[in-house]
Amino acid sequence: METESIIEQIKKLCFSQNLDEISSHNFMIDELANMLRNNSYDVVFQYPLNAYSAIDTRTEERVTKKGLIDLMAFKGNQTIAIEFDHKLHLKFKSIEKLLDSDAKTLIGIVKGRASPDLLEENKQRIISRMKELYVINKRILLIIMSEKTAVDISLEK
Repeated sequence: METESIIEQIKKLCFSQNLDEISSHNFMIDELANMLRNNSYDVVFQYPLNAYSAIDTRTEERVTKKGLIDLMAFKGNQTIAIEFDHKLHLKFKSIEKLLDSDAKTLIGIVKGRASPDLLEENKQRIISRMKELYVINKRILLIIMSEKTAVDISLEK
């Protein structure tokens, strides 16, 4: 129940932003961190992943990398991992890091812009990485700020 409430607050925060005023990646991450702290979450910026599975774009082979998740939030047994990408699409490395995190709630946020295909393009990016990395038991909440849209993406039926 609490997780649903915090997700609704995250969506509300994202949808209430003036996109022209979001000048940096850190601005949005700070806004999210402040909101989570106000809800009694412990927040860690640039949370280290010792290793995560990735697809090498040159060879298309699976490799292991070290990485940092933009924001991790902890409260009791709840963990939330958030990756924010300032452009149109959630980066493949952001998707990979979310999928390999131990967080129970995975959230990918893009600033985006009005485009009829933006949601579908982002969904396909996430689904393709899930398939390539054989991740079938996780969900990513994709938030597209410009379209005020949030969709839960998984390979489960």
